[in-house]
Amino acid sequence: MNKISYILLICILSLALNCFSQQLKARDNDDLSDFIAIASIDGKSYGLLNSEEEWIIKPSFQFLKFIPSDNNGVFIAAVLDDKYGVLDIKNNFSSLIWKLMSPSNLESSDDIKWAIAPEFYKFRFHFREELIGARIDDKWGFIDKKGAWVIPPEFNNLWSFSEGLALVKKGNKWGFIDKKGAWVIAPELDSARDFSEGLAGARIGGRGGFIDKKGDWVIAPNFDDIGDFSEGLALAKKGNKWGFIDKKGDWVIAPNFDQDFYTTRFSEGLARVKKGDKWGFIDKKGAWVIAARFDDLESFSEGLAVARIGDSDRTGFIDKKGDWVMAPNFITLHSFSEGLALANKDYNWGIIDMKGNWVIQPSYDDLSFTRKNIE
Repeated sequence: MNKISYILLICILSLALNCFSQQLKARDNDDLSDFIAIASIDGKSYGLLNSEEEWIIKPSFQFLKFIPSDNNGVFIAAVLDDKYGVLDIKNNFSSLIWKLMSPSNLESSDDIKWAIAPEFYKFRFHFREELIGARIDDKWGFIDKKGAWVIPPEFNNLWSFSEGLALVKKGNKWGFIDKKGAWVIAPELDSARDFSEGLAGARIGGRGGFIDKKGDWVIAPNFDDIGDFSEGLALAKKGNKWGFIDKKGDWVIAPNFDQDFYTTRFSEGLARVKKGDKWGFIDKKGAWVIAARFDDLESFSEGLAVARIGDSDRTGFIDKKGDWVMAPNFITLHSFSEGLALANKDYNWGIIDMKGNWVIQPSYDDLSFTRKNIE
């Protein structure tokens, strides 16, 4: 190689690296074009879109879903011929920066490489602590990222690992196992929930309380229903009313609310609660921050909450003062995640940014997205 050719090669490599660096920098600066979407036009076949609404993989699967993993990444689960597997995205594409991903020649599922072959009847859609729940025939177990059984399929039901333990059902009772499949908490519970902040909600004899990772009752089962701990507090029901307790089981916010279900939890310092037939937000002292005047609310995420008011059955976004940031003109909204939100307009799904601008036009029967790294 002569000197001129060598200098030219260095210049080309330098330019390429600079472009690559700029793409990464754009990603760090909240460039909203670095996402990938799972989409379906007819609700029957699913494919992958880039941010330019170009098909990366044309719709050829019965179903696709992003599976969160522990290290802030995601996998893509796929259903083909009624069986579940995981796509090998890294070996299907040369670039994993979504704004650089161009339409591919992957015309159908026959062209796809699999990280986990589609051999399973169902997944639990979280890859936590390197394992995912999978079902074969009528039994559940846990597989690793290569699809090998780590914990054999011998359970009637299970949930993903959380804080080192997984909730599993044996016969008609629930207990917890470790990552080797050994019982840590024997299957003696009528029902239970994942561990959150060191405690798991559990029910026995029709009453709910909280257990620790040894299975000991930290908060006795004296409640009619319970939620999960979040930001140090958990929803609990006494009689027909709901309030919030601390990790000693003491009422921090008295049971004065009319929740429909146990899913409410504190998020960004506020919790949505129902009084009569209206919803509002309270702080951790139980004081109203946003008065109960909405017909429906979701928890705050990235500073905004989905809200519905009036008879129009339309939703919008409010801020933490209860003011409309986006007017209730949408049929359905999902909470913001990484600066983007799913929005349904005229019974079609699209993606909006935090100013309400359409990033993906509302033209899909089903849609989801991620800005996380694909594993």
